[in-house]
Amino acid sequence: PDRAAGFARADGSGRFASPVLSGKDAAGAVRTDHRHAHYLPTAEGPDPRRVTHLTVWAADGFGPAEEAALTGLRTVGVGDGRLAVRLVGLGRPADFTAPLFGPSAVWESATPVVGPAHVGRSGRERYLAKAVRREVRRLAEAWGWPGVPEVERVSEMPSGPRAVEYRRSRSRGGPSGWGRPAGAFYLTFPQAVSGPVCVGYGSHF
Repeated sequence: PDRAAGFARADGSGRFASPVLSGKDAAGAVRTDHRHAHYLPTAEGPDPRRVTHLTVWAADGFGPAEEAALTGLRTVGVGDGRLAVRLVGLGRPADFTAPLFGPSAVWESATPVVGPAHVGRSGRERYLAKAVRREVRRLAEAWGWPGVPEVERVSEMPSGPRAVEYRRSRSRGGPSGWGRPAGAFYLTFPQAVSGPVCVGYGSHF
């Protein structure tokens, strides 16, 4: 609490919430700038279906309060069970060797890209690709990527489980991703960029 004094909730509850880790401001409004934390599970062992790491990345970076929260985390709830966890390291993306940090000129979908809710059933494949191109252009400008990549739709996930095997909705209610179009893509940049490259609904987790 002594490090989180500046993150008091506006509701007078005496609780604290980091805008970077929670993705919400002091009043509880959702941030839309995508500079807050992304929680990215990865399978870095021999079995691509078994998650081994959870990377927490934010374009805004972490201050002393966020670092203290991550360092102090000992267990994570998964369904009815709990997993023991420990912090492996803190640093910038270039300090880590996980594939999701790149650099690479060509990026492929590791999980399905879930599109916007307003894409209807008629022509949804075409509109999904258009929505992804629009989102990628916006992120390229916001995050300083070198140019806008070519976006290629592929029929199935390049590696790992099939697209239909992924959960595409939140567990706590709210907007659902099940009814939204989803697909796999290749992004080809003019030159190598460092990741992570996170696009679409639910890309923060």
